[in-house]
Order: sequence, then C-alpha cells, then structure tokens
Amino acid sequence: MEHSIVLQSGPMRATILARGATLARLQQDGRDLILGFETPDAQTARSVFAGVLVGPIANRIAAGQLLVAGTSYQMQCNEHGLTSLHSGDDGIHALTWSVLEQSENNALLSVMLPDGHAGLPGKRAITVRYTLGDDVLTLEITAVSDRETPMNIAHHPYWALGDGADAMTLQINADRYLEKDAFGVSTGRSVSVDGTQMDFRTPKNVKQSNDIDHCFCLSTSKQDTPRHVATLSGPDGHRVEIDTTELGLHVYDGSGLPDEPEGGAIPFRLKPYGAVALEPQGWPDAPNHPDFPSIMIHPDAPYRQITRYRFCNQARS
Repeated sequence: MEHSIVLQSGPMRATILARGATLARLQQDGRDLILGFETPDAQTARSVFAGVLVGPIANRIAAGQLLVAGTSYQMQCNEHGLTSLHSGDDGIHALTWSVLEQSENNALLSVMLPDGHAGLPGKRAITVRYTLGDDVLTLEITAVSDRETPMNIAHHPYWALGDGADAMTLQINADRYLEKDAFGVSTGRSVSVDGTQMDFRTPKNVKQSNDIDHCFCLSTSKQDTPRHVATLSGPDGHRVEIDTTELGLHVYDGSGLPDEPEGGAIPFRLKPYGAVALEPQGWPDAPNHPDFPSIMIHPDAPYRQITRYRFCNQARS
C-alpha cells in the first residue's frame, strides 16, 4: 500500500505520495481541484503522469540523444520508439522518494540518481518541498550534481476546475510558443501567437480546434523569484493562478487521456480532454537547440525552481 502524506492549512488539504513525489489530491473547501484517484494504489497504477514530478528532463528529447560537454548520451526512447518522454520509464516520476521532513503544512522529499541513471551523467540529488498555506501551494525544487548534466524538472498536475478542457478558460502571459514536429518534438522555432489558436493572452476556452500539447515561451532567462504567468478558471468559481521562476509553460489539453468510465477518478471521470496539464519548465529539447536557454547545471551552478499555485473560490461566502 502506497504511503500518503497529508498537509492541511485553513481551507486547503493536499495528499502527497512518495512515489514520484506525487501531488495525488488537492482540495479547497472540500472541492477537489486536480485529477486524482480514489486510492493511492489506483493513482500509481496509471501511466498518465497525474500530479507527479517529471525529470530529470521533462518533455521530449529528439531520438533520446543529446550532447553533454562534447559527449553523446542516449536516453530511452519510450514514446513510439522515437523520442524520450519525461526521461523514460525510470524517470523520477517512477521512483520512490525519501521523506526527509514532514509537518502539518510542509513536506520535504528527496531522490538520488546515480551516474548513468536515465542515460545521463552525474550523481544527482533532487529535492522538492511542498508548502501549503491558506489558498496557496508552493513547490521549491532543487537539484545538485557532481558533473555537468541537463536538468529540467516539471510538476505535472492535471487541473480539473471543470468537467473537461471545454469547461475551463485559460490566460497565459506569453506572446510566443514553440513549434513542434509530427512527433511532438521542438523544431527549434518560436512562433508568435498572433492570429493563432495559441493566443491565450486574454482568457479563452482551453479546448481548441486542434489539440494543444505545446510549450509557451515565458522568458529567455530564469527568474530568481516567481512571477505570475497564467490563470485557469472553472465554471463554479474556482481559479488557480500560477507563478513560477521557469522559462516555459507547457500546456496539454488532455486529448490523449484514456477513456475509463469506471476508473475511479476524482473529481470527474477519466476521459480524453477530461483535465488540463499546466507544467512550468525549461524549453523542451533544449540541449539539441543551441539558441534555446540552456538547461545544463554544474557542481557550482545547481538547479532551483519555485512554482506557486494561488487559489480563489469565488463561491465562498
């Protein structure tokens, strides 16, 4: 049985699992805000990345190949045998993390990656601190390595503020997004959102005429402190505002989620377009695009991400 960590603060309640450092459930005033499942075992049995941390390299790496300090490395190609998605089957989402600290509203988890894990160099130590406040959840993610290595971690909750992508509206502070090829890999081009379905600078419905599984360009330099980047709203008055230090926000409309009428999902059933993933991260496939902001870390230049979710319940009396 998977062990659960429960955090509580005012109207907020969060359930975290050690496997994948997963945010399994998140509730405000008793209302579930993210896609979850009735039991921890049902959560970890699904391969949809719901609530997990993904890495050490989130998103896709073309052919699973990249160079680090002039040496070529091969990652597992776990998506159609053509790309490495979220660092393969043994990415950090599939590992059991150690719980270092736990209090009523705070938990610190860590995982160690030996040299060569996920096909990448360096002995790496990754931590995440979940801090729950009244109407706010903050993640601080850090990583250190004894060698130069790529590091691009993303939190992967599926937001369920409404019953499906067509029931939620999204606003993003980004005027460009990354073009992708037929296999979902970045082409190396950033494209203006002007006149496209990717223009979310003003709020609009998440579900568009074509599926959205794209990274939006927030900045070309990482920030020291989080700044507001996106707002997702549901029809019943619930809203989440996302602040992050990251350079990109990957948006996935859930089009590929499985159709499981009896899957035990919470708060709505599991189905295509059933929930929306918003993933702060570095730009995908960055090691293979010299013009992209680097995701490399060094022994004297560690990794740090702060992402903050701020919640509003307009129906609260």
